[in-house]
Amino acid sequence: MPTLLLLYQFVSVQLFAKHQVAAITLKTDRYQIHHHHIKKMIRYPRFHGSISINQDQLKRSYQGDLTLKPKGDQIELILKIPFEQYIIDVVTAESGRLLHPEALKAFYLVVKHYTVNHLHRHKKHDFCDFAHCQLFYGRDKNYEVVRKIVAPVKDNWILYQGKMIETFYNAICGPKRADPKTIWGRSIPYITGGDNRFYGEILAKKSPNYQWHFTVNRTLFFKKTGIREIILHHDKNGYVSLVEMDQQKKRGEEFRRIIGHTFGWNRLKSNLFTIKVDQKNFHFTGYGFGHGVGFCIEEANELAQQGLNYQEILKFFFQQIDIIKKSSY
Repeated sequence: MPTLLLLYQFVSVQLFAKHQVAAITLKTDRYQIHHHHIKKMIRYPRFHGSISINQDQLKRSYQGDLTLKPKGDQIELILKIPFEQYIIDVVTAESGRLLHPEALKAFYLVVKHYTVNHLHRHKKHDFCDFAHCQLFYGRDKNYEVVRKIVAPVKDNWILYQGKMIETFYNAICGPKRADPKTIWGRSIPYITGGDNRFYGEILAKKSPNYQWHFTVNRTLFFKKTGIREIILHHDKNGYVSLVEMDQQKKRGEEFRRIIGHTFGWNRLKSNLFTIKVDQKNFHFTGYGFGHGVGFCIEEANELAQQGLNYQEILKFFFQQIDIIKKSSY
């Protein structure tokens, strides 16, 4: 975990990382430019406008130092932006809507710490713009609202025994949070997993991804994965710790990644699931959306609605922490 900060001021992000970008249109108040099959790097140092790719397949608004790089017959887009701007843009993208102010403050600090701990995740840039790193959709309509809400905590840091913590987060965790040892094989003393209850009531039960189901034909499953039989082992919180697949054994998170790559990431949404098998199908039933470790966005929003402030929300998800105010740490 980093103990000294922070000499960097900017973050670099690959835009449209999941897409094959053959052509782009840049549009600002001053110009509209089309690019395809570029042969050399092109830079727009103060870009402020919209970018659409592949004849308006996807269009988003961005602000920052934009670089276009040739990559075979495709175009790679890298945006360099101020650190704080990146954090707010991620908060708006990952939350998907305007959360309660106290939940936003808590989530801002969680994203901030995740970002610090995972800089340079890619060789040539810090992050991509989808779930492999953090969602980043550029400038959201709620940007200024969120910026003003989180301003009082932007210099705050979360510490455990005097050191900056490493944070993780999920869209929703379901009735239980995961122990990182189950998910990744390593213990984190301030993230222990356990019940997602407040005064005895399970949080966020009305959220769309609280419970989910996924059914897949066994023949199709074997054809795509080479796996015929599945046996699950669960930890004390109900999370899948080990999956026996024919002659193989995988951690639950590894199995979820196999399913994600094969059938899509919105199928097996978490590691908190069970399976029923009949002659034709595998039937998966689970809870939550994400690995289940650390902070849970939907649950945090409900805690805020029930009167907890951002510090109390953070201490619900991270144990024995301190929150300090310091412009650089």
